[in-house]
Amino acid sequence: MRSIFDGKKNRAYVYLSEFEDADVQRSYTLHEHDVQGWFMFDFDRSGRLLGFEVRFASGALPSEFLDAAERVSSKRFASLTNREV
Repeated sequence: MRSIFDGKKNRAYVYLSEFEDADVQRSYTLHEHDVQGWFMFDFDRSGRLLGFEVRFASGALPSEFLDAAERVSSKRFASLTNREV
């Protein structure tokens, strides 16, 4: 498992396994008023969870988790996750 954190944009991505962008077949978003953060879950063709993004990460994830995550720039985060800068 690997995690990255873009402190400038306050977002994190947790890789549950190594995968290529093409492996992501479906993404589902969870953004509820009673849940801290905004989550996007990425699944493969078989419905297996590959990883997930957390926006507003500092409010949604434990500080110890974010401290242990690899720090990346916003541009690097976008290139690693195939998400917008």
